[in-house]
Amino acid sequence: MDTEKQKWEIVAKRAQMDFLKSTARYPAFVGGWGTGKTLFAILKCLQLCKKYPGNLGLIARKEYTDLRDSTIQDFQKYTQLKIKEQHKEIEIPATGSKILFRHADEFNALQNINLGFFFLEQADEIEDENIFDFLRGRLRRGTFQQGILTANATDTTHWLYKRYKETNNKDYALFEMTTIENADNLPELFLNDLTKLQSDNPAIFDRYVANIWGVNNTQFLLLSPADLESLKGVNFIHQHTKKIIAIDPSGGGDECPLMYIANGELKDILILHEKDTMKIVGHAMLFAEKYKCNNFAIDVIGLGKGVADRLVELNKKVIAINSSEKASNSQFYNKRAEMYFYTAQLIRDRKIPYIFDAETRKQLSSIRYDPKTITSGGGIKLEPKDVVKKRLGYSPDRGDCFVYGQWGLQFVEEERKMGGYEDYEEETETSIWAV
Repeated sequence: MDTEKQKWEIVAKRAQMDFLKSTARYPAFVGGWGTGKTLFAILKCLQLCKKYPGNLGLIARKEYTDLRDSTIQDFQKYTQLKIKEQHKEIEIPATGSKILFRHADEFNALQNINLGFFFLEQADEIEDENIFDFLRGRLRRGTFQQGILTANATDTTHWLYKRYKETNNKDYALFEMTTIENADNLPELFLNDLTKLQSDNPAIFDRYVANIWGVNNTQFLLLSPADLESLKGVNFIHQHTKKIIAIDPSGGGDECPLMYIANGELKDILILHEKDTMKIVGHAMLFAEKYKCNNFAIDVIGLGKGVADRLVELNKKVIAINSSEKASNSQFYNKRAEMYFYTAQLIRDRKIPYIFDAETRKQLSSIRYDPKTITSGGGIKLEPKDVVKKRLGYSPDRGDCFVYGQWGLQFVEEERKMGGYEDYEEETETSIWAV
């Protein structure tokens, strides 16, 4: 692209143009879906490259996959410039200016770099204000520097709210826009669906369409405590039994739960704190013998691979679960999201009995989804597991294990019961025990 000849056919709204022209130190465009935040931020970056030849800028995002699959793709689409992924940088023709592309884990490599500008996309994804302040410290190049931000509205505890809504510091210039204000630039089908979204999920509509600040992140829980309490009193009479033992092998001091689940009901839990593969297998075999169960659902990432392989050698039926692999339903970002949403639907439809273990209920009701992904086309995504672990103070292993069991039951053959009554293992009182 020749920046001298490129023509941008844009009819900008007031907020978009004010953001584009802003000379504030840290202008932020906070708006709903489809308000052109990324486009106008990229335009600002190109302006700074052209106005200050030899400039050095940074376009940054929290997650590498979002940087690669969204931000970089958008930049290439808008500018017609090709970025080589291995370099993650580009020189803007006819300006001598360069733009780097980085994600949060790579920021340490910028310690000795002097920037003329940075563009932090979806700054609401970044909970740690120190990342923003670190980038501020890199703005030391030339006679004019600028930190550009785009974001969705946040809750009142987020640093963006505190810096852009609670203060009157002129350095923090805020430009806002709702999705509806840009309606004439958006597809009719998309706009019609927003009307349905407003009734289906008001919290998502308020934050990501109406651009309302103060919508709390807890409103994006996949399952609420009330959802789980609604299972009280649920009871079924089954003519057949489907049973499974779910295992989530964990190292690093986390729990390794084994759960016996029959017809969707959590019947028994064995909690191990064990890293030895063969010892886990030994406990699993004894647990399986207790309930005459040959079916297993196992997380095969890391330690679980050896557990699963050994149980297969022992003629057990193993459903191998890799939560990071591609989902079978394109609606979901990965298998983890698909399994959790499947289990959540069972719970909301009251198709499984009450979960007796309080810790399992607590962990299940701590999982949040990323509402931005619901209409993004990339598949619904859960927040990263390490974020859940940080919030809880430990890994949600029991919640994961329960989900593996519910998912795995789909692939288990039914066992006919004698006389229409539960087998002896079904009459066993629920219990939890640790080794």
